[in-house]
Amino acid sequence: MEARLARVIAIGVVIGAVAAIGFTELGVLPRVIPPAVVEAKGTVTSPPTRSSIRHSSSPAVSGPPYAIEYSTNDLLQLHQLSQSLHWQPWLPTKAPQLDSYVESYVSQGVLSVIIGPYLLEESNHPLSVREAPTSVTPVTLPNGDAGSWWWVPGEGGSSYRLNLQMGSIYVRIAGSNSLATLSQLAESFQPLMGLS
Repeated sequence: MEARLARVIAIGVVIGAVAAIGFTELGVLPRVIPPAVVEAKGTVTSPPTRSSIRHSSSPAVSGPPYAIEYSTNDLLQLHQLSQSLHWQPWLPTKAPQLDSYVESYVSQGVLSVIIGPYLLEESNHPLSVREAPTSVTPVTLPNGDAGSWWWVPGEGGSSYRLNLQMGSIYVRIAGSNSLATLSQLAESFQPLMGLS
């Protein structure tokens, strides 16, 4: 009797583990392993040190573009990061839903900015990826800027990325599987100096 119960429990655990892995790979469940920063060579390094973290308290409301507000402290932190990078970042000023600035940090010359569900990565060099995109489609944003729409399954987080170049800065935006949503965000970018 005890052996039979142990077998049933073991089978249940195995089925649960397989289902969890499958749902994670399909993107239904989030990955629990914190994303490591991966160098271009593919070696894993320690995660970057993050600066002040503030969580968004704004509700997600669909509708027309909403203004993204940056506090004085947010802008001060971004200016300090900008000085360490020696180039001027670009930041969105409007979002398709009510979102706020969460945090920003620099790792290996790449500025990462989190606003609501969106992750923005910027660099003055082409941005590398842990896994090559399965699909790359050239796109033209409504404002005329050229970009590329990437599908990168299995990398963790959102599978889609919008890549574009603003002057000499390379930008990658993730956080939605909708090209229209990320395009709307990209169209509102302004240089950091313009937000002060």
